[in-house]
Amino acid sequence: MSSLVEAKNMYMRKLVQILSPQVYSGFKTMYTSIEAYCEQYELKEVVSYFQKELEKIPKWPRDRITEETMKIQSQSDCDYLLDIITALLVVNMRILTDNDQVDLEIPQLHQFVHKCYRLIGSELWSNPELMSNQGTSSDKQRNYTHVIKLIRQGINDAIQFYLPMKPILNRYLRTKEVEQEEDDNLSITSSDDSEEQEDDNSMHVEVSSNEQEPSTFFDDADDIGVEDE
Repeated sequence: MSSLVEAKNMYMRKLVQILSPQVYSGFKTMYTSIEAYCEQYELKEVVSYFQKELEKIPKWPRDRITEETMKIQSQSDCDYLLDIITALLVVNMRILTDNDQVDLEIPQLHQFVHKCYRLIGSELWSNPELMSNQGTSSDKQRNYTHVIKLIRQGINDAIQFYLPMKPILNRYLRTKEVEQEEDDNLSITSSDDSEEQEDDNSMHVEVSSNEQEPSTFFDDADDIGVEDE
């Protein structure tokens, strides 16, 4: 199990390392384009326009999603992104089901990328100022760090989204029921063994009474009684 957890952590670190800067660049380009548009037409509602653009992400056309996906692959110089995603889903399943057989559907790469953008976009909608180009260097660095954290969480949430939670939970609950039944049976067996042990002790006293002097026996019996208390 520990080796599976290590593999999971390694794959996740690699996926985040590849996707995070590319996804950040995608959102930054989106914000900068809106900022330039507002400046051109002397509009002050940059944040508002950015939020409206974020609201469009769930309804992105297929060609826009494909464009973002190809851009990520090209700029990251990584042609095995889907392999990492597949490995992550498989290892998560093996950990959660203890290697039990559960059907797992692997998304296409563009579907996973779109899911990441949707999840991260919904968080940025609530914190649009994080993409602002205004402020001091420390302000920008702080905002960047915050956005990267949101992106990492979004990637992790996207992986969780594609795990079949219902079969996983059903399997987990069945396992717990079996373990509970085994514990109950063990408790009953232990109780029976304890009663048998008490009967054996009584028989031992009776056998000893035939081998010792009466006075000695009663002295020993008194001692035994004290120890039992």
